[in-house]
Amino acid sequence: MSIKRNKKIRKELFDKLEDSNRKFIFDSGDEIDTKNEVVIIDSLIKNLKEATGFINSIAKEDYAITWNGLTVENESLNRGNIAGELTTMRDQMIKVKEEDEVRLWTSQGLSDFAEIVRSNQRNFKALSEKLIVSLVKYLDAQQGGLFILNDEIGHEPYLELMGCYAYDRIKTVEKRIEIGQGLVGQCYLEKETIYMTDVPQDFVNITSGLGDARPDSILIVPLLLNDKIEGVIELASLQKFKSHEIAFVEKLGETIASAITNVRTAENTSHLLEQSQQQTEEMRAQEEEMRQNMEELQATQEQMERKNAEVESLLQQAAETEAQLKAQQEIIITEKKNLETENAILNTLMEVIPERVTVKDRNGNYLKVSKSKQKTLKEQGYKNVIGRSDRDLFGEEHFQKSHNTEKEIMSSQRSVLDVEERIEIAKGVKIWGLTSRLPFKDTEGKVLGTIVMTRDITKEKELADRLDELEQKSGN
Repeated sequence: MSIKRNKKIRKELFDKLEDSNRKFIFDSGDEIDTKNEVVIIDSLIKNLKEATGFINSIAKEDYAITWNGLTVENESLNRGNIAGELTTMRDQMIKVKEEDEVRLWTSQGLSDFAEIVRSNQRNFKALSEKLIVSLVKYLDAQQGGLFILNDEIGHEPYLELMGCYAYDRIKTVEKRIEIGQGLVGQCYLEKETIYMTDVPQDFVNITSGLGDARPDSILIVPLLLNDKIEGVIELASLQKFKSHEIAFVEKLGETIASAITNVRTAENTSHLLEQSQQQTEEMRAQEEEMRQNMEELQATQEQMERKNAEVESLLQQAAETEAQLKAQQEIIITEKKNLETENAILNTLMEVIPERVTVKDRNGNYLKVSKSKQKTLKEQGYKNVIGRSDRDLFGEEHFQKSHNTEKEIMSSQRSVLDVEERIEIAKGVKIWGLTSRLPFKDTEGKVLGTIVMTRDITKEKELADRLDELEQKSGN
């Protein structure tokens, strides 16, 4: 009875040991001989060794380790025991490692492409080609194209292929896609990523060393920045794109869009700066030409004064004697012709000079007006302005202001040159002008009136204001 009792206790102990082995370590689902104590102990030792080896492999980051004997059939039996928990831990660590690798891959990629953008900001074409080549290689794709929005003034906007790369070669291809045309044009309109895995047979062929192959997936991503689209990236691959790769391209699209915006702003600023410099040179040349014209006018006036004095002297001499009168008559006739010639020269100069020139008497009445000013006044309905004043054309306030200035010039007998001011050239019509005012005299030095000369600098002023606005935007 004692032997039987001990045997029963021993059997219960080993049964409990086997149950614990299955419940807490590993349950293969196979039946074993519970009467064979050696088999039970060997099974326990085997599972403990398996657990030890599994843990050591995980500690060495060998996530390819598997639990021997764990199958789909007995998976449900091992939920909650050591084999199941270790397998779950391994799967979680694999997932964490994959997520870390994706984060590292994404961060490194964005950093590399940011450096590409920084190094190629001054060459739009080189930047486009470098970006698409690097992107195709980074994603292990086979073909890619970078389409940039061309919205120059004068034509309808369209998408222009700026960079193309296919199977380790940069392709020189000129391609234009209208807005809304094909998948690329559709992506631009909808501002949404297009991802295709069911690619039509004739959609595109990828040339490789083994021949032509239809891509397994197509990825088309808009280049968006602040809800404004600057272009589209199209990628084709023989493998399906992973979700993190698609997210990476979308994130990179913001960086590329920002780079495109910066390059365009820099190019526009440079263009406006060059245009401003050219306008400045032209303005300097025009100023020099105006000064020369003024000098010629003054010289002509002085010459006229000298000629008038000579004529008066000849007339006085002619009055003394008849013989002298006859002799001087020919001289007078000659001098008159010269005066008529000089007057004709002055009239011709007033016809062709681009500046608005007005010759006024001491009361502000018009004595002579250049053709350029006559044209503006005729457009306002004034056909004949000789003998009229600014009061008749622009009103009392305008007349008083200009006439006070002219009276001061006549009183001081000093010229005022190149004054920049806002001028009313006709009733309700104002321009920016560069104005010079100078007195003119008779042969006795008496001031007879003033000459007012104005050059239109409105375009130069508007261009300077536009350049200042762009420089402020670029600075911000």
